[in-house]
Amino acid sequence: VVTLDSRMIRRQLLAGLAVASGAMHPLGAFAADEAFAAGAGRLLAGLRAALSHVKPSAAALVPPMSARALAPVPATLPVVSQLDTLVAQSPAASRDFMRSLRSLSPHLRWRQSYRAPQVSDHFLQNYGWIELIGAQGLWHDPTVSIGVLLLGPDTHYPEHYHPAVERYIPLSGEAEWFDQDHGWRRVP
Repeated sequence: VVTLDSRMIRRQLLAGLAVASGAMHPLGAFAADEAFAAGAGRLLAGLRAALSHVKPSAAALVPPMSARALAPVPATLPVVSQLDTLVAQSPAASRDFMRSLRSLSPHLRWRQSYRAPQVSDHFLQNYGWIELIGAQGLWHDPTVSIGVLLLGPDTHYPEHYHPAVERYIPLSGEAEWFDQDHGWRRVP
């Protein structure tokens, strides 16, 4: 688990972010698309299982299976094409989550916080994130944000700071993490 206000990440990474904690307040439901709702349920179950394996306290932040998800406005990014590779590289503990994420990815709202000329075109082609649980997530909760960050190969995620604490939990691929106390280290 890494806090980003004092750390940097590079290479291929898929990670969950937990910013705060609190109770779930689901506000809506997916459109009448039962297949999508079932896929969202598998995504939620996979997220809970993956977090339980690596960070049990974070798994408690995942809403119950009865929670209804908000309908997303789909948007994709070039880095989403990396999901096939990341699914193939995922360990057993996160594989169901990764498969569900790949299956639903065309229907999800992938975003970027950075823009040119702030970062390079290479970075923008290999970076994106989605909020699964949070104020603008599929499952609404104004007190926590849990999402997925995708970084393609050889992509340096810039050091940054904001008031919310970020914790990154790799779910697939491998990354080199920088820690001021330990320097660079490879994390599966």
